[in-house]
Amino acid sequence: QPHPKKAMDIVRSCMAGEVHEAHQRLEELWAKGYSAQDIIQTLSRVTRSMEMPEKTKLDFLQVLGTVHMRILDGTDSLLQLSGLIGTLSLLKHTAGAA
Repeated sequence: QPHPKKAMDIVRSCMAGEVHEAHQRLEELWAKGYSAQDIIQTLSRVTRSMEMPEKTKLDFLQVLGTVHMRILDGTDSLLQLSGLIGTLSLLKHTAGAA
C-alpha cells in the first residue's frame, strides 16, 4: 500500500484544482509498482479521515467508490486512475463555483 501522506498529497492537489500536480504524484506511485487497487484503497481511506467540507468529502467518496468498483471489475489501468484525478479536480472546481 502507498504511504498515506502520498495519497493525501494527491487528494489535496485535487482539492486545489492542481490536476497536473496530482497526476504527477499518481504516476510516481504507479511507476513504483503499486496496483490500481492499492492506490484507490489508500485514497479512499485518506479521504475519509481528511478535514474537508462534508459535501466535498461525500462527493469525493462517491467518485472513489465508483472507480473502485470499475477497478474490481478488471479495468485496473493508469488511465482509469487518471480519469479519477480529473473527475475529483473537476468536482472541487464545480463545487467551489456553486
